[in-house]
Amino acid sequence: MKQVLICQHDECRRPVYAHIYPITDNIQEMSWACLDGHVQSGEPPYAEWDEIDQRLPAFPCSWSEYALLQNYASDAVYRFAAEIGLDDNQIEESDWRIFTGAISPDLAYVNWVERWTHTLYHVITQAQGMYFFWIGFDDEAGEHAVTWWQKDQGETRNGRILVGRDDTGTTVGTMTGIRPGGLDGSLASARSWLQLKPELARVEIHRFAGPASTYQGKPLAVVTRENLGEIGPLL
Repeated sequence: MKQVLICQHDECRRPVYAHIYPITDNIQEMSWACLDGHVQSGEPPYAEWDEIDQRLPAFPCSWSEYALLQNYASDAVYRFAAEIGLDDNQIEESDWRIFTGAISPDLAYVNWVERWTHTLYHVITQAQGMYFFWIGFDDEAGEHAVTWWQKDQGETRNGRILVGRDDTGTTVGTMTGIRPGGLDGSLASARSWLQLKPELARVEIHRFAGPASTYQGKPLAVVTRENLGEIGPLL
């Protein structure tokens, strides 16, 4: 059974995600919060996927309450409903909320361009579980809308660990890899961490080797301040 991050606030039991908040143009802050907005103290615990609370809220917010979706993505919303097995009434009764967490489309399936202006919604359905739904614009005029949706799989362990080092090569901290999207997801986490922590000179991505490992071997990939703009895996 898959292990996912879970909220422990007053038995909330909602899934937990990384959230990045801009402080200034150049400074961001990252925290962990659940779908109900409970900010976690420290790194939240893991639980089994079937333990999370996937119930609809008492007063769900329909997709049709968002002008952006009404004007640019109504056909896509109904295609989404048909693909996951919801009828018209069920999609209207689903709960749609703008999501501010650090989630990216699964790069194994879609070539999502980060520079596109986009809005992300978290969708809770009565019968088919939880999803993420993106609407973005791939033109400067904001007229050509592109949509994408995928199952909400929660923040999970992905078998990798991020190691932050300073200019001397000393380990400043480590972070468990949780993002989906293969190595691309870990690279996105490394970029965010490097931008948030000025004391870091580079972030290395390694395969998880246990809590006692110092990760001195060759990493899968490295992100430095010099190559933040364009990076890739090491050969």
